[in-house]
Amino acid sequence: TISATLQSMYDSGVSLRNDGKYHEARPFIEKAFIKAKVLYKQEESYSVILEELASLYSHLGNYSQSVLLYEESLQFQEKATGKENSDYAITLNNLASIYDDLGNYSRAELLYTESLEIRARVLGKEHAMYSTAVSNLANLYWKMGLYSKALPLNLEAIERRKRILGTEHLDYALSLNNLAALYVDMGDYARAEPLCIEAMEIRARVLGRKHLDYAQSVSNLSMIYEHLGNYSKAELLCVEAKEIREKMLGKDHPDYALSINNLALIYKAIGNYSKAEQLYI
Repeated sequence: TISATLQSMYDSGVSLRNDGKYHEARPFIEKAFIKAKVLYKQEESYSVILEELASLYSHLGNYSQSVLLYEESLQFQEKATGKENSDYAITLNNLASIYDDLGNYSRAELLYTESLEIRARVLGKEHAMYSTAVSNLANLYWKMGLYSKALPLNLEAIERRKRILGTEHLDYALSLNNLAALYVDMGDYARAEPLCIEAMEIRARVLGRKHLDYAQSVSNLSMIYEHLGNYSKAELLCVEAKEIREKMLGKDHPDYALSINNLALIYKAIGNYSKAEQLYI
């Protein structure tokens, strides 16, 4: 067990990180990590703090440090418990997501695949964490433009989450959203529309209509209608997403700017160039 002082320091950092206050969380978690490295380096508690700092650095965009810490955590876990456990698979997944964000897709694919295979052996294919691994690999193939690989994995993730978690779970809604995004990239807007509507309705029921995830679904559906030429529906939804983001994030956030840009695209498409110009500016 770690000292009360160290635990308090760590808990304060985690609380700030959970609230999205990454810069404020940094000194607490860094200090906790330094103390733990000196006092508890051979104990599991050190690995927990190590992982937390790695996650924080990835949120702050400090990918090089994050990679080093996740790799250290993998070495620690391999010595302590071996590779055949779910925690090791989670760390592999976290490291893969960084390489994914960096565009190193070949490295990310290897790590995602290894994580998926460990989860299949340790937890079984009917476990929710296995479904998450399937979804992550599907999203990677989508980013790589490998639609023939991404599509069956997305469909598998949806079916597994529907069976394991039910149709009112947010992970099921996320899978619907991911498949809709894939169909949009493939130009199949007719298939994307009902998936996006279902994801949006689940998020509305579970999270409420003021939540940012709901706003994302609204924005996605708006863009589908814009592609389909249904500009009146697209405009209403885009305005709704913009208003939620303005209220929740403020006008200086990139996601609010994205909503403004999307609305400008709609006005440009219908020939209302004066409104489009104002929004682009």
